[in-house]
Amino acid sequence: MQSQSLARSALLLALSVGAGCNPDTPTSSDSTELAVSRTSATGPTVSATDPDTGFRSTTIDVQVLGSGFDQGSGAIWALNGDTSFATTRIKTNRTTYLSPKKLLANITIGADAPFDLYDVVVLTSGGKKGIGIELFAVTYVVVDLGTLGGTNSEAYGINYLGQVVGWSETLNGERHAFLWSQAAGMRDLGALGSNPQVGVRAEARDINDAGVVVGLSSAPSAVSRGCRWTEGGGMQDIGTLGGPGAAALAIGPTGDIGGWSYRTDIWHGFPSLWIDGGVLDLGRTDVWMGGQVSAVNGVGQAVGSMGFSDSTVAVVWTRGSSGWTPQTIPTPLGGGPREAQAYGINDLGQVVGMYRQSSGVPVGFVWSPGGGIATLPPLAPGARSQGDDVNGSGQIAGFGQDNSNFWRPVIWTQALDGSWTPQHLPVLYQGDAEARAINARGELAGFSQAKRTSRHAVLWRVQ
Repeated sequence: MQSQSLARSALLLALSVGAGCNPDTPTSSDSTELAVSRTSATGPTVSATDPDTGFRSTTIDVQVLGSGFDQGSGAIWALNGDTSFATTRIKTNRTTYLSPKKLLANITIGADAPFDLYDVVVLTSGGKKGIGIELFAVTYVVVDLGTLGGTNSEAYGINYLGQVVGWSETLNGERHAFLWSQAAGMRDLGALGSNPQVGVRAEARDINDAGVVVGLSSAPSAVSRGCRWTEGGGMQDIGTLGGPGAAALAIGPTGDIGGWSYRTDIWHGFPSLWIDGGVLDLGRTDVWMGGQVSAVNGVGQAVGSMGFSDSTVAVVWTRGSSGWTPQTIPTPLGGGPREAQAYGINDLGQVVGMYRQSSGVPVGFVWSPGGGIATLPPLAPGARSQGDDVNGSGQIAGFGQDNSNFWRPVIWTQALDGSWTPQHLPVLYQGDAEARAINARGELAGFSQAKRTSRHAVLWRVQ
């Protein structure tokens, strides 16, 4: 989250409160009415809140910690210098004085409160003011989706209904594709079959709003085959460009499937689309290196990457009367080999992914034909980041590296001035985590470290 400056929080506000009579008895004040008041340099300090996070559509008690509080002090939540409920969507119902160092604020967080970091302002009965910068976050609820009996699981896709797909280890150590829903929990989708090299290994990579699941699976004939699962048809092999292997990585609203496939002549993955009952090769015949299709939208576009001898470029393909036309997404040139990958696209044509800077550090980007490319700000200066998916509202899911070098799940949103702001999401346990997919409702799916030795598929949802 971008730091808010002290100047931003120099709020011209005060609280209309009444002082209690008994200094030894906790008292309450209505802290919703504001009036302009003079402040003092010797006012209260605000150092922490407990809890320091809250969820939408909840009413909770929050301890406000600091010093210089008195009976009649009130606490207010502020966002970008504004304390109005129309902006913050956080209402202080009452503030109870507990001690000179502690207040208890009862607040209601609205269903549409911005996911952001909030300042907490305390005004004493005499009009003195203290401001705690970015002490409270409105955030998501993280839901552990568990496993199919094994140690680890990860999620890759989510649809509008909140159905999540991914892979999970089973009790006997196999890797199976899964479909999770709130009603049924984690459902085992199995695999196409076992392969002598890898055993049983299947992953569900995406799901559309019709409930069609795509992914990759081991099979007797290959380590990886692209597969499609439906409720009525089960798991089916979708074929290849003629070679032995393939993988389905994405499915669009109309059922178009993107991924990679081996050719008959070259056993190397080339970007492929399974569309109109067949499989289409989007690769180039003048290069040996391959690539993949990572995402497909609903208006005839796909994105992914194409490899060359000394570089990998992000590509967007657009369907036209003469077929699918590729366009390389221009990313800033760096020293040494270029590397860029596109992972997500929405129906507005916004593309997200990552490119490698001249320093060698990969950073996330968002690109559109009319707006060009913008780097997604990292969580820590000079740290790694990546955009994995983008929904129709322009919310971007991915990860950023923090100061402890952990991958943290991130959602980026765009401000009115065009800048992008990252917010890291809650995790199950300290360690690596990533938000890989986001649906139209702003729910996200990915994984989080669950214990020191395991990771689990998770859903981040609004309350």
